[in-house]
Amino acid sequence: MVTIALIFILQGVTIVIWGGMERPFPFIVAQEPFRVGPFLLNRPILLGGILSLGLIALLSLLFERFRWGLTLTAVAEDHKIAQSLGISVKKAIAIGWAISCLLSTVACMIFLNGQAINFTASVIGLQALPVAMLAGVESIWGVPLAGLIVGLGEAWASYFLDPYTGGAMSRIFPYLLMLGILLIRPYGLFGWKTIERV
Repeated sequence: MVTIALIFILQGVTIVIWGGMERPFPFIVAQEPFRVGPFLLNRPILLGGILSLGLIALLSLLFERFRWGLTLTAVAEDHKIAQSLGISVKKAIAIGWAISCLLSTVACMIFLNGQAINFTASVIGLQALPVAMLAGVESIWGVPLAGLIVGLGEAWASYFLDPYTGGAMSRIFPYLLMLGILLIRPYGLFGWKTIERV
């Protein structure tokens, strides 16, 4: 809820400072498609997919093999236990935010490549929420799989259900899917199952 509130605040600040008109976003990647035999592949989407898989592999290696990646995992799991082990929680949170900002910047550069941009572009953050929750917040490799599930579900909802709902079902389907999965598996499809003993 804090994330959603922050998005609305930032949208309001953006309108006050820069206005609500659209502005062109520069071409980071050329729009010409790749030709593979008889097939034409969208260059920005293809390069974005390759870059995403590379970043996922890098993050997985970081959080599973390197000390400060394991430190971030410990802080995310329990602040008090991390502090008792001598870990600086504030420093770990700052590093986490820095990584988040870097990944968000890369994602925006690929997603908005050559498009018109305005204050509503922040909605992509809300669209990413069902993917993260569906995968489970501890799972890195679960994110692309959850993204594939959400994307295919949204496409099918658009094709089969949108004609009967005025185009609304494809927009809310990811959230309905997320709620349905979380009712069965509160920790997501690939997240850690937490067992608490009292």
